[in-house]
Amino acid sequence: FRRVLFRSYSVRPCLILAPLCYQPHGGTGGGWRDDPGDECLDLIKKLVKKLPIVDPDRIYVIGYSMGGFGTWRFLQEETRLFAAGIPIAGHSSGGKLRSMPIWAFHGAKDTVVGVEGARAAAASLKRSKYFKYTEFPEDGHGIAGKVVGDVKVQEWLFSQKR
Repeated sequence: FRRVLFRSYSVRPCLILAPLCYQPHGGTGGGWRDDPGDECLDLIKKLVKKLPIVDPDRIYVIGYSMGGFGTWRFLQEETRLFAAGIPIAGHSSGGKLRSMPIWAFHGAKDTVVGVEGARAAAASLKRSKYFKYTEFPEDGHGIAGKVVGDVKVQEWLFSQKR
């Protein structure tokens, strides 16, 4: 159990799990849809069962780039596990996530992961009252720090509850 000091200098008691998509899956671009993703979901479920400090109604997923794709996958496959998600510079079809709190981010000038997929996901979820999309018009791929360092994003995330 850790207390995490965010840029806003507010203390938020939370447990952070930060998995990496190991090779050879990391180089495929779809690694979170393979063993690393399955293992990560299994680990989250085990931690929820074994650690009484974990609030099962406040489990969030956030990911950047390939982790953004993983965030979408986790939200789509485990709609009852997560309270909210923040995919950064990744995209998905959106699909059945109209009632899931999601705040997606992308840079309009991203040459690594094109913005078109994020725009399409935003369009598919535009009728959802739980979905937010922020596109940074002058930014490329490197937007993760801008997102996680934003106090409003932190407040939004920690206000979500299943």
